[in-house]
Amino acid sequence: METFIRKEMKYMITDQQKQQLLECLQSKIEPDIYFDCTIYSIYFDTRQLDLLRHCEGKPGLKQQVRLRSYQPAYDATTSVFLELKKKAAGTSFKTRHEFTLPDPKEFLLSGQAVDQATRELSSMLSRYELLAQNGNQIISEDEQKTAALLCGAAIEARVLGLPQPAMSVTGSGAHGIIATMPLFAAAKVSGYDDETLLRAPALSDLICMYIKEYSGKLSAFCGCTIAAGTDMACGLVLLHGGGLIQMKQTINNMASSITGMICDGGNQGCTMKGVMAVDAAWRAAKMALQGIYVFDVHGINGTTPEKTMYNMGKIASPGMIGTEKTIMDILNQKQKEKESRNA
Repeated sequence: METFIRKEMKYMITDQQKQQLLECLQSKIEPDIYFDCTIYSIYFDTRQLDLLRHCEGKPGLKQQVRLRSYQPAYDATTSVFLELKKKAAGTSFKTRHEFTLPDPKEFLLSGQAVDQATRELSSMLSRYELLAQNGNQIISEDEQKTAALLCGAAIEARVLGLPQPAMSVTGSGAHGIIATMPLFAAAKVSGYDDETLLRAPALSDLICMYIKEYSGKLSAFCGCTIAAGTDMACGLVLLHGGGLIQMKQTINNMASSITGMICDGGNQGCTMKGVMAVDAAWRAAKMALQGIYVFDVHGINGTTPEKTMYNMGKIASPGMIGTEKTIMDILNQKQKEKESRNA
């Protein structure tokens, strides 16, 4: 796997200028092994040409997926490169994985990742699955599917390290995304008034801070899903016209369903957890708005929403201190096994 980061400046020059430039550079650089080869490229897109249409809109982030070879690909011995190229703020990022034919086709069909390049490609392909579920529209008529798409895409950009800003809540960009992005998506779909749209994320952020006060900034439970997901669900109740009673019931539903989800570091799984947070929040809020909820007497639910959120935080700390050690043991063992294979 290879990764390239570069800032490109392109100029139109004459043949004479080209020759003079080459003469100046001969003592300073060496041509790479492909300098005199013909480049063969196949660019991939969805059936709806989503990548092309996205680039035509001159977005902040452009992406391309291509298969590249530096010689005619006649048989299974020919090396080809499956590449994901991204450009943001004038800087190009390219990751690529070397295959022999027909392996790239098998990867594209299976989506099984083997390194950073194929992980990023797999992640991008999964996003377009969310796009397909949303009717191949970024903003559809479905609040939940639009929220899952926008939330998943934003978290994916974070874990891939793309240079895009995100507002953090309790020190976490992913918390900020989950606490606010789904509410923005719902407003885009259903057209809630500006005041309600401002109040819902504010409420969401405050509840997230309350839960994190007890769970701690770092713990073995997934604060993105549990804390940010729960507060976002309460913001959703506000958007849908619910009040304090429905918010209390929503907190009960969330506490009884997702509490205990682990955090195993910032990685591709955060995108999946974000999508699950959206799904759980929509279901918990919808049921509460219909008067369906898990009663206070059950599980870790308290007699007040404050008590329930306190209990949720205690599950993380001190409750999951042992879990944190086990997670670290697993990650350390994986690293040792990787080093052993590469030795």
